[in-house]
Amino acid sequence: MSRVGVVPQVNSSASLLSAFTATQDEWQAYRLYTQRISSTLGGPFDVGLWQKLIIQISHADAAVRNGVFCLGNLFRHGADGSNSHISICSCSRCVQALRSYNKAIASFANRSARVEDPVPLNAALASCALFICIEYYRKNDRNAIALIDKGCAMLVEYFRQSLDVRTGDIEPGLLNLFARLRTLSASFGQPVHWPLSTQYSALKSTQEPLPSQLERARSSLYDIMTALLRLRRRSAETLIELWASRTCIPIEELRQERDLLASSLQIWNEKFVELQTALQSGPPELSLPALILYGHFLKTRIYTEASLELSQDCYDAYLPEFEAVAEAAEIGLRQLSAANQTTNFSFESCFLGTLYLCALRCRQPAVRRRLVELMRLCREKEGLWHRGENITVVSRVMELEEGRAEFIPTSNAHIGADFRGPPRFHEVLCEVNYVVEGKTMVDATYVLYQEHSEHKWLAMKETLVVDG
Repeated sequence: MSRVGVVPQVNSSASLLSAFTATQDEWQAYRLYTQRISSTLGGPFDVGLWQKLIIQISHADAAVRNGVFCLGNLFRHGADGSNSHISICSCSRCVQALRSYNKAIASFANRSARVEDPVPLNAALASCALFICIEYYRKNDRNAIALIDKGCAMLVEYFRQSLDVRTGDIEPGLLNLFARLRTLSASFGQPVHWPLSTQYSALKSTQEPLPSQLERARSSLYDIMTALLRLRRRSAETLIELWASRTCIPIEELRQERDLLASSLQIWNEKFVELQTALQSGPPELSLPALILYGHFLKTRIYTEASLELSQDCYDAYLPEFEAVAEAAEIGLRQLSAANQTTNFSFESCFLGTLYLCALRCRQPAVRRRLVELMRLCREKEGLWHRGENITVVSRVMELEEGRAEFIPTSNAHIGADFRGPPRFHEVLCEVNYVVEGKTMVDATYVLYQEHSEHKWLAMKETLVVDG
C-alpha cells in the first residue's frame, strides 16, 4: 500500500504527526482513535493516559503507533456486515487491525533497550497496555491476563535492577494502571507471580485539584482491594477443606488482618466523604468517577467484613449496602447515557464488576433483580468483566438458590449433598471464558458449605453457555 506524505487534520496538534508516515487506512484509524476511542477507553478515568500519553509515545515508538492503528480498525468491527465473533472475524477492518497488531508485536519483540532504562520501559509498558486493550476487545481474556503478567514482570525487573528503587522515572499513569491490572487479574483467581502488597496508603486531606484527589482516592482504594484479595485467598485456603493448597493460618491472624482492612476502609470513607462534599461545588463530570469509587468501596467493605464467615446468612445484614450500590449505579449509568458514553467497551471497570459481585451475595429477590437489570445497562465488556457472562452466571445462581431449578450433575462430585431447602453458595468460581463453535462458554464451580452434613464442603461444577 502506498504511503501518504500529507498529514490529515486530526486534532489541534496534528503538526506533531509529521514524525511518521502512514497509509490512508492507518491515518483513518489514527483519527478515530484520537477523536473518539481514546476518550472512552478509561471510562471517566485516565483520559490523560489514553488521550495524551499514548499519543505522545506513539510519535516515536512503532509498537505503540501500530497498536493505535489496530484499535482504530477494531472499533469498526462489523462495518462490512460481518456478525462473526470478533476473535475470529475476517471482515476487512479486523484483517487490517490484525496486520497492524502483528507489526506492533514485531516492533515490541525487536526492542533491544535495557529494562532498567525508564524511557524505553515507559514505551514498552504503553505497548503492553495497548496489547491488553486489544485482547480485551477481541474477548481473548487468557491472552490479556498473560500480557498483564508480562507488564508486571517488566516493572518487577526494573525495580530489582534499580539501585535506589525510584518510581519517579516511570509514568505514574502507567505504574498505577498495572497495579490495578494486577488486582483485576487476581480477582479472577489468576496466580500472581509477584507478591500481593499488604501495604496501602490512607487517603489524606490535600489541597490538590479535585481530579488529582479522585485519582489518589482510587489508588488508595485499589491498594485496600489488593490486600482484601490476599485476605480472601488466605481465608479460603485455611477454611475450605476442598483446596489442594490448603494451609493452616491461625484464625486469630486472619481476624487481625481483616480488622486492619476494615479500619483502613473506615478511614478511607471518612476522607472520601470530605472529598464528596468538595465535589458538590466542583465540575459535574467529577461526580461519575466518585459514584464508581463509592460502589467499589461498598462492595469492598461487604466482602472484607464477611471474609471469615462460613454462613451465608451474614450477607442479609448488608441489604442497605446492596441498595446503595444499586442507587449509585443507577445514577452513574444515567450519566453515562446522557454523556453518550455507553459504548460497548471500556478498558477500566466501572459498575459491571461491582454489580455482579453484589448480586451474587444479595439474597433479597427484589434488590437482587434490580442489580441484574442494572448490569444489562452496563457496557458489554469492562476489562475482564463480560456482561453476558456475568448475567448468565448470576441468573443461574439465582435459579439454584431460589429453588426454581435443580442442579444436574455430570459426575459423582455432588454425592454427599445434604440440602435442607435451596442452597446458598459460599463461593462462585468461574474460569476464563472460551469460545466453542461460535458460542461463548464458561465453566462455573459452586462451593457449598453444609454445616450439618458429614461432608461439610461440596464443589458443584457445570458449563454454562453465555447469553449475548
